Amino acid sequence: EGLYKVSNYGRIKSLEKILKARGNGVRTKKEEILKPFLCPKRGARVVLRNKISETCMIHYLVGTAFIDNHLKMKFISHKNGNIYDNNVNNLEWRNSKNKIFQQNINLINYFQDNQNETFKKITGFQLLFPS
Repeated sequence: EGLYKVSNYGRIKSLEKILKARGNGVRTKKEEILKPFLCPKRGARVVLRNKISETCMIHYLVGTAFIDNHLKMKFISHKNGNIYDNNVNNLEWRNSKNKIFQQNINLINYFQDNQNETFKKITGFQLLFPS
């Protein structure tokens, strides 16, 4: 837990960590923004590692960190229909996969530049990596 952070823009940051080096040494890996890989019809994903590797959908990480889900809905929808736009303002919790894409797609604010990016620690990391 506490190895990664997710931003409201949909970027995942790997935090600084101390790793074992060859022999008896140690080395420090600096924090960095992870490069997502894009899956057609699936959206952007990243691989998070903590003894084991897990591929995570970025929109789910952003939604879990920033959007209240008091109704316990199961799916995250992209409001503008662009599955690669993982900005928190473009995401919402939904009940059904059938309602993920809205009929009227609004791309007007898609390229709007917002200077208020914030990062939150990913909680529930133990759920991603069961022991």
